[in-house]
Amino acid sequence: HINHGLAPEGIKLCGPGGEDADDGAKHSHSSFYRFMLSLGFPTLELKRVCESYLLGCNRTSGVIFWQTDLSGTIRTGKIMHYDTTTGKRLKHLPPQWVHKKMNLPADWQLRQCLFGLNQLRFNNSKPIALVESEKTAVLMSLFRSEYIWLACGGKYNLRAELINEVPTDTIDIFPDCDAFNDWQDKLPRLQNQTSKHLRIIHWLANEDTHSLSPNADIADLYLAKHFAPNTKTTPQPL
Repeated sequence: HINHGLAPEGIKLCGPGGEDADDGAKHSHSSFYRFMLSLGFPTLELKRVCESYLLGCNRTSGVIFWQTDLSGTIRTGKIMHYDTTTGKRLKHLPPQWVHKKMNLPADWQLRQCLFGLNQLRFNNSKPIALVESEKTAVLMSLFRSEYIWLACGGKYNLRAELINEVPTDTIDIFPDCDAFNDWQDKLPRLQNQTSKHLRIIHWLANEDTHSLSPNADIADLYLAKHFAPNTKTTPQPL
């Protein structure tokens, strides 16, 4: 059972009502995996990404985005459901947290980490990119594999204590469209609370944004390019 420290290999978490939450061995059962499969990426690439992020799946085909730290300890997991055709979140199935489904000790306290942080246990030679959502990080690792993509998990979850766990000096930050101003305003305070060099990347510059929603993220841009006729899957470097 999940506790203060549990390596992800071979775990099986049993929640209320017997609902199981399995590790990456069943990632291909999730609705999110089936959406990624529809994008046409090679199966080996999908396998690489799923294993890198330790993606899991629950009994209702929800993907589990584990927050696993540099020591391999699982902090918690977020369960999300997606449409297998559009990749959009199924809003009638709200996100759930694995730790809230567990019978944990009374003194247990949640201490989050960035999603994808576990990848830096073995590889910190690539530049680091930070986005808001876990889905965006996973998709961008397919589109732009020269980065290691991390996610803070929410517009208001860009926090120094999460950033300080990253064992590299520079982090490129790619806000969602509706978070650019907020994250830009927050940057000086964050910079004072960390030794990292933080850079906001204006990924919308020189892009045709007519097909993007006001709250689009960088993965939406790449998906739009991916599905557009006569357009390469990988746009010009950022």
